[in-house]
Amino acid sequence: MSRRFPLALAAAPLFQSLSSRRNGGGNASRRPLSAQEAPLRAHVLMGGSGGGRLAGWSRATEADQAELRARLRPEVQCTFGPVVPRGTQILVTAFPAESDLQACGVDLKALVIPFAGLPVATKNVLQEGGWVRRGLQVHNVHHNSSTTAEMAIALGMAAAKQLLPADQKLRKGDWSPRGLPSTGDPDPMMQLSLEGQGALVLGFGEVGRRVSRVLAAMNMRVLATRKTAAAGDLKLPEPGEVGLRHPSQLHDLLPMVQMLFICLPDTPETEGLIGEKEITLLPPGSVIVNVGRGHVLNEEAFFNALRSNHLLGAGVDCWYKYPADAKSRCSTPVSAKFEFGGLDNIVMSPHRAGSVGLPATERCRMAALAELFNAAAEQGFQAMPNRVDAPLLMAYLLVAEAKLPMGDEDAYTYSGIAMSMVDDLNELVKPILAETSVWPYREAISRLQLTENAALQARQSYPAMLGGPRGITLEFVIVHCKEPLEWVEADLLPIAPAGSQLTFYEKCGEEPKFSGAVMQHFTPVSVRSCRDPVDGPRGDECLGYLAHIVSNYWNLATFTVFLQADPSEHLHFS
Repeated sequence: MSRRFPLALAAAPLFQSLSSRRNGGGNASRRPLSAQEAPLRAHVLMGGSGGGRLAGWSRATEADQAELRARLRPEVQCTFGPVVPRGTQILVTAFPAESDLQACGVDLKALVIPFAGLPVATKNVLQEGGWVRRGLQVHNVHHNSSTTAEMAIALGMAAAKQLLPADQKLRKGDWSPRGLPSTGDPDPMMQLSLEGQGALVLGFGEVGRRVSRVLAAMNMRVLATRKTAAAGDLKLPEPGEVGLRHPSQLHDLLPMVQMLFICLPDTPETEGLIGEKEITLLPPGSVIVNVGRGHVLNEEAFFNALRSNHLLGAGVDCWYKYPADAKSRCSTPVSAKFEFGGLDNIVMSPHRAGSVGLPATERCRMAALAELFNAAAEQGFQAMPNRVDAPLLMAYLLVAEAKLPMGDEDAYTYSGIAMSMVDDLNELVKPILAETSVWPYREAISRLQLTENAALQARQSYPAMLGGPRGITLEFVIVHCKEPLEWVEADLLPIAPAGSQLTFYEKCGEEPKFSGAVMQHFTPVSVRSCRDPVDGPRGDECLGYLAHIVSNYWNLATFTVFLQADPSEHLHFS
């Protein structure tokens, strides 16, 4: 094992740029378009799943189209229709077919999904066609973040105060939920008082920020998770304040709060994030609100916690099963496995937090699209906001600034290689340097230029850091799929310092079981889902390793050891 040494590599973003030029995609110049140049061409695809609708999702009336065009800069040309014009640079559609993307031709620079998130079907089309690898930018819009946040608060309040059960009783003339014990009535119906209580908001994006502000205004003590946040202290902020924490602290934060708001997208990293263990960590009588995506919250664990009354209640707007078509919209349960409708402590909303189709919502959607188009026209395609972190983009980010495990001797060697590599790359890209002025390329080069100084400092401080235990952390990361794990206790435990972290990325749905000795020796032992996509390529160990680096980028252990679950693959065990 050796201390990880930061080394930045700039090759992949550069090759992405060169490749995209050959393939017709890629990043456009940041120069504004002038009146003499060809206009920026955007097209909103009509039709798809849902007939004459915007991008196969919601209606786009003539008034909506006029609203969008009225907001555009003069050099932006926007068309609507079921046929994609050749030369389209920005395509707006939720569910593009490969033929739609191909129809744009070599000028296509950006795909805009007209709502939040990245649909699985769309992600598959992009991956199979290699569109992101060829430089296509993917964006979405957050036009309905305010209404989604409003729904989150409404669901949370209704669940915390048990409004629906009380409403149903009062409609029948039953006042017992009020409770007047002094007159011999039953105890009042339980409800959660929010003043001074802890709340945790998962995802501090457009929706999460709004939810956090409202909860703080009610004098709650609010914590929110964000990938870019540092790992903060494990205590609640003062009433009325919001504190940001890193997602890796989830298990420490859950016991501190009475309300959990899920505002996360559905990604391989978030699927099943809140399962039986996480729900159990919440204090009894807590409330869960989900306005993110259904599969972030484990279906079975959630149902059982409601049925057993471990949770006081819940409010949910996103589900596990949806109508397949218009004919089934009045006969489709929210789950194929569990009867959520039979529970009286859950407030159920049919995924309407986004207020899709309402005139005010569509006006906001048009304004959000106009913002994207105008940014591209004024400052270049790279300036378009709300870029989606498609899975393939992570690989470029990692190579742009890879954290590689190496000692100072190796660092010296790689430093020389890296610096010579930068010199070669600079010569190669001089004609297009002006068009690659954004991170990560220039940022990676500037960090590379500090590598030799960092290596010198590492040579001086490395022995001292190893000699003292203060600040040194060790984590073992293992990707597992049904392999026997007896070797963890027999071989790994004796050589791993007590208190080391042990993280498993489970690919096949069978959570590994360990003895008490392992659970006591490693602190903590974490299991995260890392399943292969149903119709996608096998992710193998690489998926788990990359996911770990990306999700813990700002909070990596001092030493991180990546192991295969088959001990025969470990040289030091064979």
